[in-house]
Amino acid sequence: ATTRRIAEVRPWARIPRNGEQIVLIPESSSCRYFEGRAEPSDPADTWRYIGYNDDPDSNSWLTGNLPIGYGESFIETNIPMQYSYTTLYVRKMFEIDDPHAFESITLDVRYDDGFNAWINGEFVAGDNVDSQELAFDATARSSREDDRFAAFTHPAPGEFLTAGTNVIAVQLLNISKNNSN
Repeated sequence: ATTRRIAEVRPWARIPRNGEQIVLIPESSSCRYFEGRAEPSDPADTWRYIGYNDDPDSNSWLTGNLPIGYGESFIETNIPMQYSYTTLYVRKMFEIDDPHAFESITLDVRYDDGFNAWINGEFVAGDNVDSQELAFDATARSSREDDRFAAFTHPAPGEFLTAGTNVIAVQLLNISKNNSN
């Protein structure tokens, strides 16, 4: 079996599979995002699942390219988050042929200040937050000003991945509305 990576992968990262690097979500991919001025769905966790409708024509989800955020030179989709809201919700669909062919899946994340991530509703990673269940006006635990990628590996992805379309859902959190760049 091999490992797959989700999110942006550094060009020099090697993923073992006969010397081939597998990237499920390449840099500059289009995604859906929701500005955290309110809960993204009702019930609050519905947005994490594959069947949720994030169509920008029917609700307030927007479309942008990754990386998404503000205040950094590498950002492709700049959002008006500072002084307005503390959370951002991102959804991205990706395809898997055989979910049982992999021992683990690694999420490479570049974030400021905290995040929670789910694949098909299954919690797979989080850092610098107090809980997996956070409201739209929650904040990160502390400031994180490191623009390097952090790797989070989840074993046995065949338990939550499906053959065909899957969704990764990420809640990003700043430390405050006003003091985070």
